[in-house]
Amino acid sequence: MAKALSQRIDPQQVTQYLQQMPTYWGERGLFTSGPYYIGAIVCFLFVLGLVVVKDSLRWWVIGASAFALLLAWGKNF
Repeated sequence: MAKALSQRIDPQQVTQYLQQMPTYWGERGLFTSGPYYIGAIVCFLFVLGLVVVKDSLRWWVIGASAFALLLAWGKNF
């Protein structure tokens, strides 16, 4: 955009115009914050499940979740 504008107008005006130009042109959906709440609900249900389940299965779930978290970190571990 800057290249196209600089061919026609002064470079200082191009800078001012680009600072005021909107960066998002699409429509915003009704449910833009849904993924955050869904992630919080999943975490809440996970912790609730660990409290409710009093079986040896709980320790397998904790171990598998910790292992998955370590794998998700990848090279940042």
